[in-house]
Amino acid sequence: MTQESRLVIWWISPLNERSLQHRRYEVEALPDYIATEVISLFGRPLRGRLWVASELRPDFDDLEWNEESSLSARASECGGVVVRETDISTLQQMPGFITDRDLNLIQELN
Repeated sequence: MTQESRLVIWWISPLNERSLQHRRYEVEALPDYIATEVISLFGRPLRGRLWVASELRPDFDDLEWNEESSLSARASECGGVVVRETDISTLQQMPGFITDRDLNLIQELN
């Protein structure tokens, strides 16, 4: 299994973003690379844009939208933070949803 196949996307809607801004202390408790990218997306247009930590960029090419995915329209209104699959457990109390690179749902969050 390659490193790239072990990366997933945590999608955050504009409503989720506002909630996370008020829960900044919880965001800052996430793994550093995730917290940095989430804080970076605050106040910016989301529109399907991805935030990818510099340490993950070599292993993650741009996302090619899977228009056939039922989550395509939903994700296009959100911002996505690329995270390691092994860090999904740190997001359990966070809002949003997680997909793989093909926009297949992995998990709905709170």
